[in-house]
Amino acid sequence: MAAEASPPPPLSPSSVATQAIRAFLADDAAAPLPPQLRAQLEARRLSLLQLIRMLGDALTDDDEARRGRALRLLALVVTELAPAQSAPAEGSAGGSAGVPQLFERQASLTLAGFFAGKLEDAVLIADSLARAHNAAAPPVAGSAPSFRHRRIPVGAEPLAATLEALARLAALDVFGAEAAKDVAESLFAHVTPSLYPQAMRYLIYRLVDVLVARHRNSLKASLGETFLRGYLKLVEGEKDPRNLLYCFATDWVLLREFEMSRELGEAFFDATYCYFPITFRPPPDDPYGISTEQLTLALRRCLVASPVLAPHAMPLLLEKLAAAGGNAKLETLAVLEEALPVFGREAALANESRLWEGLKIEIMHATDDATSLASQRTLVSFMRVLYLGVEPPEGLAPRIVADCLDVLEEPAKVLAPHAATILACLVRAAPSTAYLALYGMLEQMLTYWKNADDVSVRAPILEHIGTLLRALRDAYEGRETWGAAAPSQPAAKAVGFGTASSSTSAVTPTPVSAEGSTAAPKASPAPARSYEIDSRPLEPFRDDLVGALANGLRSTQYRLPALHAFLALARIPGFLEAREIDYLTEGVNELLLAAHGDEVRGPALDGLRELSLRHSHILEATTLPLLFAALPDRMSSSGDAALQEAERSRLRRALSALARLCAQPNLFDTLVVRVVTKLDLACAADYSAPAEREANVGYVRGLLVTLQTLLEDKASERHTDLPRYAVSLPPRLLSLVFAAAVRSSAGAAAVPVAADPRVVADVGSAVTTLVRMLEPAKQQSLVAWLYPLIEAGQQGPLSLGPGLASSEVRFLPLATDAQPAHRAALPAFLAAYVALHKSVPPPRGGDAVQWARELLPWTLAAASRAEETAGCAALAAVFNKSIAEPLQPEAAALLDDFWHSCIEQASADPQRRRIALRIWCWIAKALMTRTSAAAEGMLLRILSLFDTPDLARDAARGLGLIARTDDGVLSKENGAVVRLLHRQRFYSFVLPKIIAGYREAQPAPGAPAAAVQGVYLIALAALLPSMPRQTTRERLSDLFPLLLRALDLPDAGARASAAQTVALAAAVGKKERSDAILAGSVPEGAPKRENMPLDLVESHVSTLIERLLSVATPSEHSPADTRIAALRCLASLARSVTYAVLHPHRVRVQRGLAAPGVGIDDPRRAVRLEAVEARDAWLTLKSDDDAK
Repeated sequence: MAAEASPPPPLSPSSVATQAIRAFLADDAAAPLPPQLRAQLEARRLSLLQLIRMLGDALTDDDEARRGRALRLLALVVTELAPAQSAPAEGSAGGSAGVPQLFERQASLTLAGFFAGKLEDAVLIADSLARAHNAAAPPVAGSAPSFRHRRIPVGAEPLAATLEALARLAALDVFGAEAAKDVAESLFAHVTPSLYPQAMRYLIYRLVDVLVARHRNSLKASLGETFLRGYLKLVEGEKDPRNLLYCFATDWVLLREFEMSRELGEAFFDATYCYFPITFRPPPDDPYGISTEQLTLALRRCLVASPVLAPHAMPLLLEKLAAAGGNAKLETLAVLEEALPVFGREAALANESRLWEGLKIEIMHATDDATSLASQRTLVSFMRVLYLGVEPPEGLAPRIVADCLDVLEEPAKVLAPHAATILACLVRAAPSTAYLALYGMLEQMLTYWKNADDVSVRAPILEHIGTLLRALRDAYEGRETWGAAAPSQPAAKAVGFGTASSSTSAVTPTPVSAEGSTAAPKASPAPARSYEIDSRPLEPFRDDLVGALANGLRSTQYRLPALHAFLALARIPGFLEAREIDYLTEGVNELLLAAHGDEVRGPALDGLRELSLRHSHILEATTLPLLFAALPDRMSSSGDAALQEAERSRLRRALSALARLCAQPNLFDTLVVRVVTKLDLACAADYSAPAEREANVGYVRGLLVTLQTLLEDKASERHTDLPRYAVSLPPRLLSLVFAAAVRSSAGAAAVPVAADPRVVADVGSAVTTLVRMLEPAKQQSLVAWLYPLIEAGQQGPLSLGPGLASSEVRFLPLATDAQPAHRAALPAFLAAYVALHKSVPPPRGGDAVQWARELLPWTLAAASRAEETAGCAALAAVFNKSIAEPLQPEAAALLDDFWHSCIEQASADPQRRRIALRIWCWIAKALMTRTSAAAEGMLLRILSLFDTPDLARDAARGLGLIARTDDGVLSKENGAVVRLLHRQRFYSFVLPKIIAGYREAQPAPGAPAAAVQGVYLIALAALLPSMPRQTTRERLSDLFPLLLRALDLPDAGARASAAQTVALAAAVGKKERSDAILAGSVPEGAPKRENMPLDLVESHVSTLIERLLSVATPSEHSPADTRIAALRCLASLARSVTYAVLHPHRVRVQRGLAAPGVGIDDPRRAVRLEAVEARDAWLTLKSDDDAK
């Protein structure tokens, strides 16, 4: 038997590498790093020095193409195998231990020296290959699409790879000072960025960025100003925003870290201020995501980086301040604000007169609020530079105070508030200027206050005093950004650039380490100030100031400015004593219940609420007793209508104040005790007179709404004391309803207040809010007494109140023979069940189907809409949370039986069938919200009723009930199962069937087609208000004919929904058309876009206008809300549709809106206001020529 042939011996690592190198050098394409070579290097079977020796001949070959490919291969090894993470920065701990063995120190330094020396060769290769390529290839027109241009030019690939390799090596901690010097010198000597496109320039700046970020100390020592001059030559003329972000970041570091002569400072001024202000606007859908704000903030950091810029920057900025407007002026002010602390006191003094005059004009004669605020912040910075730590203030500040006091000699004049604003800036700036401004202002204003012949002048006096007090408060609280101050640092946002690298990761300038001792001074925040540190500047005016505020708070003419001044004064720690705050707070308290003080009541409440955060004991001692005293035990009927109305108004003001003030834990605890006590007293009494009972129903509802408002506010602010009340309050509140139901069934002379359906609903809402706050374990404790109460009438922790014994109670609301009072009370208890978490089992021992089986007949027999709504909500909760998916056979059988016996059966009572249909819709909504497979079958059954005359319209509106999201039942807050995209799934199932049904509707013999189609239009109109905008956009072409028909329907809701959708389509369509125009033309051969929303609107504009004017006319089917929707749609058309389309209809619309009884002559004021807006929109129509 012949011996088998032996396998060939494996190749040595050097042979494998040699083969890979030869294949790479022979390939003209821009190939990646050969995998075989990568494997040999990663396995350490081949070292970097061995690789360089193997490439020796190719690296010195006379053929530029071959030499360039060899250089690129070596660069690919570095960029792909060198460690990607940055090593510790220069000056930090850490050595070469963290660098993989492949890039040990000697190999890395050898590579760095090699690539630095090869930069010149790479430039020559790029030039030679580019000339050869250009001679052979046809020219590319300047108007050619950008995709035909290469990011890296042909022949420049070796240069690009060399730059990337050097940037990767420079990031290693073994990259030494000498290597950094060699690379910088070679880069400056041989590379001219202006000769290359953006992507190549980006690689150059990226290398400089790494050198500066990691080796700037060594570069300062070895090259010094030579490096700065070389850098300035590199960046000269750069305009691309992608590269400017890198340049600005590098400029900032160099200006802060390098010592430079006046000549170099001027050069850097020329290199940075030439870009000021930024006028770049990103194109639509910019793939790089560079914003104007990013560039603006990055440039601003450069402009204020060093005082060496001051001699050249200050004259330019002052010139811009005087000449510029709009955004340019705002940016000039922002730069001045940040530059002044850096440029220093000497620069500020040299330009103080020009700067003050410029800022004075912008504040005293402000054209807009933004410019005024920016000028104020700049003035604060200016004064702080001049006078921080300077005592006493001399020169400009006293002159400013004198000028402002001259203006304030007439406090009511138009310039007086601006003068007070300037003095407020001095108060914010420094303690010395604050004392100067406060003393001069208060002495003058308080003298005028005491000697005022005209009482009306006291209001502006208090306003000016309040302006300074608020400034002093801001200074002590460290508030530096009153108004809309722009951030001083660029947003940390990654920006991707089009580089030659295969990496797709986002690139940002390298973080700079905090090294070096030559950093330029920074703009630092003002030192902490306090009333004591500022030498108590208000002390000489204490008595006069407190007296003026006390008088103002009790006046009807100037109490609002007095209130604002007091609230600012109360937040200045160390000035007002406790007795003075109490005294002044009493004056504020009187405003809360005053009959004529609506304009001041809101600010008073806001101020007291803010005061409660620091002085809650004051509100507890002075404010709350006054408000609680306004709450009676019960409302009485005096027979005097005017007196009763005054009492009710005072009561409403007291409850409103309590709802705003008592969110703090200690105040809320007091309020809960008082409110629950008042509820017990008001609900326990018997009221024989209907008017008296109605008044107390309103009173009890006001107490409940106050309590719920505070609970919701505390929940939104995540107060930690809420779980305690969520345990204790539900039994107290439900006891009111329970006792009223028992008393009512026991033969009470009059229906108790707590048995009123409105009170039961309010108690239910409060209980729902409380149960939401409980953890599932705590909810289990709640249902331990709640379920026995609902199922068997067990009283549990509930109290009956005086006069009833527990042995007399027989509370069975679910029984078939339940008393009406018991049935009416059940919604409050079901409200607690609706808010339970899905992990809490339902009643009847957790048997969800049995619980649903009991709820169905109870809801079907509802005697009121409140009972029906409560039963539907409970059924929705059980089907959404407790019945497993897929639906259990018992649950499916229960639903089938309910459909056939209660809805489908034509002989059943019509009203009972409508209630059953609404129940069915609620259950379908519950299953659809959790995307149950059974939901679609239920929806099909609803759609099948569109052919049933008795239920067609109810079924159509039922779809709207399913689509609504604001019912407050099936929400995540209530523990419901809410799946993602369930609404989109619902609409994608229902909409096509409605559209198809409308088109295919066949009327019965002798019946008009419009009657059958109208049902589908009503269904569509019911769906529109809740339809997701994207769904509307996608389906608009199919929906639009139906919308036009819906405007003619004898249904107010359908008309309003159709008008609102058309208005939305017009507004969205205008934006889409504008975006499409900005994006440019569609390339040849690209698919054409479908009709945009605005195209549909314009093609039917004549019909739309006719029908909208008809809907805007008062009629049975066009109530006020529907007319308002039609008028808003008309206004939207005028603002969105092109002039050429609207012009033929302009006169018709204007006449229609001015017709008797229509539009601006409508009987309802709200409609007239909308008509005026619509008429103005049509009157101001302009053609494109007019707009120009």
